[in-house]
Amino acid sequence: MNIKPLSQTTPTKIQFAGKNKKQPQKSAQTQPQISINKAVPLAVLIAMSPLVTAGSPNISDKKPTPVENTMSDIVPDNVNLIKTEKYRGNDGITRKLYYVGNTENSSKVNDIYINDGDLDGKRITEYKNITLKLVGDDGVEGKTFKFPQLTVEATNDAGSVYGYTERNISAQLAKFLLSDENKTNIKTKNITKKVNAGKYGLENANHESTYWTKVAHEGSFGKPVAGWTKKIDDHTYMINAYSKDRNLKDYEVVTIKRAGGPEFVVTSLKNVTSSLIDAGSPIGDFNYKQITVLKNKDTSVARIFNDVLFADLEKLLKDPANKAFKLENVEETQIVDHKGNIYDVE
Repeated sequence: MNIKPLSQTTPTKIQFAGKNKKQPQKSAQTQPQISINKAVPLAVLIAMSPLVTAGSPNISDKKPTPVENTMSDIVPDNVNLIKTEKYRGNDGITRKLYYVGNTENSSKVNDIYINDGDLDGKRITEYKNITLKLVGDDGVEGKTFKFPQLTVEATNDAGSVYGYTERNISAQLAKFLLSDENKTNIKTKNITKKVNAGKYGLENANHESTYWTKVAHEGSFGKPVAGWTKKIDDHTYMINAYSKDRNLKDYEVVTIKRAGGPEFVVTSLKNVTSSLIDAGSPIGDFNYKQITVLKNKDTSVARIFNDVLFADLEKLLKDPANKAFKLENVEETQIVDHKGNIYDVE
């Protein structure tokens, strides 16, 4: 069907944060409404969403003109659709961005909607650059993971807000928000979140203290059979191997000790792949190396992140005398919401 322009509108002042201009622009009192069939809970939405990365959108530098709508029940007849950007994902589903103006024959964009082939009528309200910073229990930061994310809101349900990661769309949107066409209220944000590695995977950091130095092992580790010293940044680390029995040709305990601090038993090395997803699509894999140590003689553990120290400990896995720990490969899947918070997938 052909998209009809708005008519008989009464301009009023609007405010917007997507682009800073000295003169306010005019818009219609009645905002265009793009319908959605129903609000879908986050867990259901994730289940419906294809876990693949979309292809590149088809972007044109030409002056936008009204186009024909080829997807039913998305854009009402009285909406001034300025342009669409269409692309096809690896799953074969056609997706679109709809750039909508509020005044007749306007080339300025007041709202942008996204359609992912499953749900219609999601209006983009924020563009964010999110950074997750991994922090160990020793207070030392490990790797960071960065990604763009859109906040989208279902137009028929103000409470339905989703995080939506499409890297190609986000890159184009970031450029658009700096253009003269932009008259939207889309806000841009930079969000940084510190995350810890918990028992079941990544979690939002609830501490920044050096937990692992608070409780040391009580009693003897055994008879020392080998030791190594490693200088990493401004810290000196000692790796020690101990035998718990009379056979001094192997060792059952390996410890690490930072100069000036207590000594801790290494329980495992872990190669972790945390697959992050949101309500729209997979965000990507956050890969990191984790050293797990005992805080005391019980099962209380601490987790630290130091790739250099990890590599030295990993060499001991090839030593036939090593009976102390093993390497584990761990795969996790976790959700990142529209505020950058992390949740486990139940």
